[in-house]
Amino acid sequence: MNSHAHYGIAQELPLGLGHLQAFKILLFFAMGNSLSFNRILWSEQPLYFQALYVFDRINDLAPKHPEWKGIEPFASVLKGDVKASLAGGEKALLEMTMATHAGLTAEEFADSVKQWLTSARHPVTKRPFTEMVFQPMLEVLDYLREHDFKIFIVSGEGMDFVRVFSEEVR
Repeated sequence: MNSHAHYGIAQELPLGLGHLQAFKILLFFAMGNSLSFNRILWSEQPLYFQALYVFDRINDLAPKHPEWKGIEPFASVLKGDVKASLAGGEKALLEMTMATHAGLTAEEFADSVKQWLTSARHPVTKRPFTEMVFQPMLEVLDYLREHDFKIFIVSGEGMDFVRVFSEEVR
C-alpha cells in the first residue's frame, strides 16, 4: 500500500443476493488500494487542503511571529510563493504544520478548521472547500451508510483535519 489514504469499509454481509451490488462496491474499494482518498472524494489540486489551511494559518499568525519574514519556508509563504515554500519538501511542510498547530487543544484545532472552512476559498475555483467534493463519491458513501456499512476514512493528511472536513461536507 502506498502512503496515500485509503477507504476501509466493514460490514458483516448476509449471504442474500440483495447485497450483491454493495459487495461489488466493497470489492472496488478493497482492491483500489492505490487510489488516493483525496483524489476520489475531494480535489487535491493545486495542493492538499490541509496545506492551504497551514499557509493561511501562517499568514494569520505572522503578526505574532515577525521573525518568520526572514526564515524559510515561512518567508516564502508570506510572500505568496507557494513553490518556494515547498522547496524544502516534507521537512518544510512538517515545520510549517508544527508551527501552526502547536499549542492548540483538539477542540481549538477543530474550531480553527471549522472557521477556516467557512471563509476560505479554493484558489482556482473560488468556491468554498466544502463544495470541492465529488458528488458521485458522496452518493456511494450515502448508499453504503443506508445499507449499514461502517465507513472509515484513513488519510495521509492529519486525522483531526480530515475529521472536521468530512463532517462539514456530510
